[in-house]
Amino acid sequence: MSRDRTQPHLYRRVKQNVALVFVFNRWASPLAATGMLYPVWAMVAVAASATTIFLNSVDGRSRLLFAAIAIIGRHPTLEQSPTSAPG
Repeated sequence: MSRDRTQPHLYRRVKQNVALVFVFNRWASPLAATGMLYPVWAMVAVAASATTIFLNSVDGRSRLLFAAIAIIGRHPTLEQSPTSAPG
C-alpha cells in the first residue's frame, strides 16, 4: 500500500475506534453506574467493547491477532547482545 493510501486508511480506523468508545461510554457506563445494568453484564460489555476495538484495529491482519494471543502470559525473553553481557 502506498503512503498516500495508508494514511487516510489509518485515520479512518482511528476515527472508527474513537466512535466505538464514545458509543460505549455514552450508553453502557451510565447504565452500569446507576445500577440499571447488572455488574456482570457491564463486565461483558467492557470486554466486548475492547475486543471490538482490537479486532477493528487488526483489520484483517490475522498474524497480529495470533501473535497477540500467543504472547499472553509469557515473560519477554531478552537476548543478550555482546554489549550487554555482564562484566
